[in-house]
Amino acid sequence: MREFTFPLASLLKLRRHRRELCRQLLAGVLADDGRLQAEHAGLESERHALLEELRRLGGGGPVEIDRSAARRYYAAQLNRRLEHALSRRQLVAGQLDLCRQALLKADGEVRMLERLEETRRAEHRYEEERRAARELDDVWSAQRILQRRV
Repeated sequence: MREFTFPLASLLKLRRHRRELCRQLLAGVLADDGRLQAEHAGLESERHALLEELRRLGGGGPVEIDRSAARRYYAAQLNRRLEHALSRRQLVAGQLDLCRQALLKADGEVRMLERLEETRRAEHRYEEERRAARELDDVWSAQRILQRRV
């Protein structure tokens, strides 16, 4: 019985490699998104604490203008950093969408070739079994002919 060789094996290997690269890229972008999410949460927490401090400074008692102004300036910086973090997260969200689409496409290409390989393997197996059955029939026929001659 001849061994099956898939003629598109190198293409299948290439497509599997591409799919793996897409997975790695997606994992990297997801890690970036996680870091940005943690950074955003930290900035929000810091901003919330700063606003609470500003409320305490403005409430009852003498107003510390220099300290309050410094805190307001820092709050404005935090707001800019939050906006920047939000825009980076939006950029990463777009990258995530692109990576997911590329992964879906790469996975579909691999699955298509794997189905084709399985189909061809089944056809090969069927043809080999037919050939083996024909050979057995030929041997049986030859033996019958020899037995009749004897």
